[in-house]
Amino acid sequence: MENTEYDAIIIGAGHNGLVTATYLAKEGLDVLVLERLDRVGGAVTTDEFSPGFMGPMCSYVSHVLQGKVVDDLELRKHGLDFAYSRKESDSSRRIHLFPDGTFIGGPENTDKFSLAKQLSEFNEKDAQAYFRWDSFWDEAASILYPYFLTEPPTIADLMQTVRGTSRETVLEKLLTWSYIDLIEDHFQDDRIKAYVMDSNVECDPESPGSMLGAALFACTRFSRDSDRGIPKMSMGNISDAIEDSAKSNGVEIRTRALVEKVIVEGGSAKGVRMANGEEIR
Repeated sequence: MENTEYDAIIIGAGHNGLVTATYLAKEGLDVLVLERLDRVGGAVTTDEFSPGFMGPMCSYVSHVLQGKVVDDLELRKHGLDFAYSRKESDSSRRIHLFPDGTFIGGPENTDKFSLAKQLSEFNEKDAQAYFRWDSFWDEAASILYPYFLTEPPTIADLMQTVRGTSRETVLEKLLTWSYIDLIEDHFQDDRIKAYVMDSNVECDPESPGSMLGAALFACTRFSRDSDRGIPKMSMGNISDAIEDSAKSNGVEIRTRALVEKVIVEGGSAKGVRMANGEEIR
């Protein structure tokens, strides 16, 4: 079969691959995206999880969707829409119930001050410590967020940025402490510890470095309210909008296209061989 030539071939039509493809196409490159599944989106999809019921099977909320990407790819023009914005789907909708009948959270907790007032009913010192906790994550996010749309920094780069400032200690804790260490350093009441021990930790909370995952979620405080929340028709709305933008910019997307091998010549990737034997370069 005669080879088809492209300037760039991207393996995988997840949201990251689609965004990359669209930016390349906007610069005038001929771009092909190959996806082994029958749909695009990767982990950002809306699927039928039970007959007649649709919802997210992995990613379930938009928290760090970058405003620059939304604007550059004109995602709202291509269908991006939110059922609930950040202000309507923030932590005030989260509630923790405890066996003794007490609870933390609820709609009255619209900011850190109202939450601290509620925490004071459990432990006054912990309520005051919550402000230190919140400030820690403000500083942690301020260290990492500037690199979201740049080449990833080295540890040395990060240390150079914060050296001699209050953020130097914050970075050291991010890299060497566990999430449990930080909780124990701030709070006494087990119920309050349970409240702050939430889904923001995506690994063993007792392991060093486990705070980096939480720091990623802390960066949501720098996201635009309009780009954070629950999309209409769930998370697939985001990928659908990116796909539509990609196609409108000339990206070719093939689904059910299984890549068997990356063709490497002279130390560089030159193309792919498909499972059906086709070579694309």
